[in-house]
Amino acid sequence: MPRTATQLAELKESRREQILAAALMVFGDKGVAAAQMSHVAKAAGVSKGTLYWYFDSKRELVQALLQSELDEFLATARGAGSGEDPGASMAAMLRRVFDNFAHRPQAMRFLLRMFIDDDLAELVGVSTADAFEVVRAEVVKILGRFQQTGAISDDVDLRSLASLIMAVGDGLALQLLADPSSVDIGATTALLLGITQTWSS
Repeated sequence: MPRTATQLAELKESRREQILAAALMVFGDKGVAAAQMSHVAKAAGVSKGTLYWYFDSKRELVQALLQSELDEFLATARGAGSGEDPGASMAAMLRRVFDNFAHRPQAMRFLLRMFIDDDLAELVGVSTADAFEVVRAEVVKILGRFQQTGAISDDVDLRSLASLIMAVGDGLALQLLADPSSVDIGATTALLLGITQTWSS
């Protein structure tokens, strides 16, 4: 029985996600510069022809993966930061973001390489500054909701606070990549949350 248009669309999206997942593993392990499209095709279990049907070039694949990972990060932060209790929501947001660092090492390797390697940023046409600004702007929005409820004092500069949280996240990501057991995510989250909440007094 022929597949319906809906089934074909679902199959296409599933295959695309399969390729992106394989690309994340390959780029995380080998690095974007050293990895070849043939490596991604093999990891995804597809032919090179199929891979190029979905992505015209390595640049397009890297762009799609970067956007996918940024969307995943932002969705995690937004979802955890949407509860009614500001303090609990902030703690959940930080914990889920840091847990993501611990449990998705290939994603962290890929993003860190993209953010610190100007040549790679040039490859995909996204500057490091632009990528950080996208993340910072979303974190500021989440923190703004906390500020509106009084969980964060009105005199706290949210852009600076967002930059601080991102800096902590980057540092934790490096430590977790080096040794996943070196960081107590729960304790670190509680400490950062405690420091943040002292600014609401």
